[in-house]
Amino acid sequence: PGETKREQFGTKLQADLPALGLSELQIQRTPVDLQEGPTDLHALYGAVWAAIRKAIREAGSAAEVVFHCSSGTPAMQFTLILAAQCLD
Repeated sequence: PGETKREQFGTKLQADLPALGLSELQIQRTPVDLQEGPTDLHALYGAVWAAIRKAIREAGSAAEVVFHCSSGTPAMQFTLILAAQCLD
């Protein structure tokens, strides 16, 4: 089967980044298994930090991490904001 709408959005966004002057930015989608449902803060927190560590490992210690918070559950938004504060 083809890409999901979320995958299509990520693919299009990655293709549009150079026109925005952001050709260095790489989008990484990270599927998360939320055993307890969409408010499973423990699973969300672990997945977010695993993705951050992976980005830093791949890009080096000077890596910049950007979070997309406009979609997802309030629990996901909270987790991303918490992670961003910890990186500051």
